[in-house]
Amino acid sequence: MRKLISRFNRISIKNKLFILNALIIIISLIVFANYANKASTNAIIEKAEKSAIRELELINKNLMTTVNSFEDYTRIITSDYRLQEELLKLKKQDKYSSKNMLKKLNIEGVISAIISNIIAPNTQGAAIAVYDTEDIIYSGYNLFTSEVDRIITPTLLSRAIQEQIPVWSGLLTLEFGDKTKENVFAVEKLVIDKDTGYKTGVVIMFVNEKTLSQIYIEDKTNANDKILILDENDRIISSKDKEELHKDISQVFDMDKNEYNQLLQNGSIILSENNHKILYSIQNFKKLNWKLISSIPLNEITQENAQIGRIIITVGIMCVIFAFIASYLISYTITKPVQQLTGTMKDIMTGDIKIRAREYESGEIGILTKGFNNLMDKVESLIDEVYHEQRAKRKSEFRLLQVQIKPHFLYNTLETIISFIKLKMNDKAIVTTKNLANFYRVSLSKGNDIISIEDEIKLTKSYLSIQALRYAEYMNFEINVDDNILHYDIPKLILQPLVENSIYHGLKQKEDKGKLIIKGYEREEKIFIEVIDNGLGMTELQIEEVLNKKDDSARNKSFGLGSVNQRIQLFFGKDYGVKIESEYLEYTKVIISLPKQFRREE
Repeated sequence: MRKLISRFNRISIKNKLFILNALIIIISLIVFANYANKASTNAIIEKAEKSAIRELELINKNLMTTVNSFEDYTRIITSDYRLQEELLKLKKQDKYSSKNMLKKLNIEGVISAIISNIIAPNTQGAAIAVYDTEDIIYSGYNLFTSEVDRIITPTLLSRAIQEQIPVWSGLLTLEFGDKTKENVFAVEKLVIDKDTGYKTGVVIMFVNEKTLSQIYIEDKTNANDKILILDENDRIISSKDKEELHKDISQVFDMDKNEYNQLLQNGSIILSENNHKILYSIQNFKKLNWKLISSIPLNEITQENAQIGRIIITVGIMCVIFAFIASYLISYTITKPVQQLTGTMKDIMTGDIKIRAREYESGEIGILTKGFNNLMDKVESLIDEVYHEQRAKRKSEFRLLQVQIKPHFLYNTLETIISFIKLKMNDKAIVTTKNLANFYRVSLSKGNDIISIEDEIKLTKSYLSIQALRYAEYMNFEINVDDNILHYDIPKLILQPLVENSIYHGLKQKEDKGKLIIKGYEREEKIFIEVIDNGLGMTELQIEEVLNKKDDSARNKSFGLGSVNQRIQLFFGKDYGVKIESEYLEYTKVIISLPKQFRREE
C-alpha cells in the first residue's frame, strides 16, 4: 500500500487528476446504476403486488355476483306457486301410494315448465333435482335419480332444511346419463309453503365448476399466472387445470405450512422456486368461507426492468470511456467544473433525478456534461414510460368495472319487461324498453370514456325511470341540472353507481317511500353534481370506509363510490372527486366536483 501511495505521489498532477476523476466517475456510475436497478425492481414488484390484489378483488366481486345469481335462481324456483302446490299435496298424502306416484309425475312436468328459462343454455346451471325433504322425487336434464342420491347426503339436506337459505356444497363429481362426469357444486334451497309454512321439499341446482373458473381465466394478466379457489379445508375446488381439483393446496404450490400461514396473515408473499421468484396473493371470499389465491412469476413482469438495466449499463460504459478521455485532458484550470459535476451527481444519487449538470459550450467538460444529461434524460424518459403504462392499466381496470355493472342491470330490466308483458301492462313495457335502449345508446357512445354532462344526465334519467317502475313502492326521483353546465364533459357512467347505491343502500332500507334528487350547478370555476336521498343514511365511520376502501364490508355496502372517486381523480387530478355528507337515518348527499373542460374523443 505504501509503495502505491509513493508511486501516486510521484506522478504528475495531470495524471493524478485523470486517475482520481476516472475513479470518481466509475464508482458514481456503478452506484447509480445499482441504485436505479434496485429502485426500479422494487417499484415494479410493489406495483405487481397491488395489481394482484386489485385482480383478486375484481374476481371476488364477479364471484359474488355469480353466486348471488344462482341463489336467486333457486329462490325463483322454490317460490313458484305451482311447485309449492304439488309438494304440499304430496306431503298431505302417503308418499308411497299410487296417487302420490302420479303426483311425482305431475311435479316433473311442473319443474320442467319452471326451469325452462333458468337451466342451460339460458344460464350456466347444469341440472335440477327436487327432494320432498327426505327422498328424491325429481332429477332432470340427463340425470339418474340414483346418481343424485349418491352425492346428496342426508347431512347436506339437513343443512338446507335447518338454515332455510340457499346453501352451497363442496365440490362434487356428478355423472350424467351419457356417462360423462363433471365437477359441480350443489346449491340447495328449502321449499316453504307460503300459506301453511310447511317445509315441503328441497330444490337443488347443480352448478358446473367450469362456470366459476371462467370468471378468472379470461382476465389473467400473464400467461403463466395461476389462480385457484380453495374451500374452508384448503382443498382446490376451482382451477384452470382440472387435474388439480380436489387436491390440497400443498400438493400444487411449493410452500410449507409456515409460509402458507404467513401468506394468510399478510395477504401476499414472495417465495423462491427453482431460482425464480413467485408472488403469491390471497383473499377471502367470506360469503362461502372460500379463498382466492394467485401466483405470479416475477420474471415475467421484471423484463422491462432488465431492459432498463441493459440501457443503463450500455450508456454507463460509453460515459466511462468518454470520462477517461476527458479526464486525461483535464488541468487544474478546470477542476472547479469537475467539482460542480460531481456535486450534481451526488444530488441525483439522493433521489432527485430532475437535476441536470451545468453545460459548457466547448471543451471536454462541455461534452461530458452533455453526455451525462442525455443519460439522465433517457432514464427519466424510461421511468415516465413505466408510469404511463401503469396508468393505462388502471384505466383499463376502471373500464372493466363499469362494464361489470351492465349485464346484471340488463337481465333485471329484461325480466321486468317480460313481467309487464305477462301482466298485459304493455304501456309500461314499451316505456321500459325505450329507457333501456336510451341507456345503452348513451353508455356505448362509440367507445368513448368521456361524454357530455347532458348525455350523462340522459343516461341516468333512463336508468332511474326503469328503476322507478321496478321499485315504485320505494322511490321517486327529481333531476334539476343547470342548462349552462350541460355542454361540459364528464367521465361516462359516473352518476349511475351513485344513484344505484342510493336506491339499494338508502331508499330500499326505509319503511316508507323515499325520494332521490339530482342537482347540477357551477361554482368557483368548478362543476358540482349532487345525488341526494332521504334513505337510511351513513355514519362517519362508514363514509370513511367507503371512500378509503378499508375493507370488503365497505365495498359491499356502497359498491362504486371509491371507484368513482378514483376515476375522477385519474382523469382530472386530486383537486376533484367525491365528497359525502350524511346523517344516519336521515339522508345522504354525495357531491362530485369536476373541472370545466372539454376533452371528448370523437
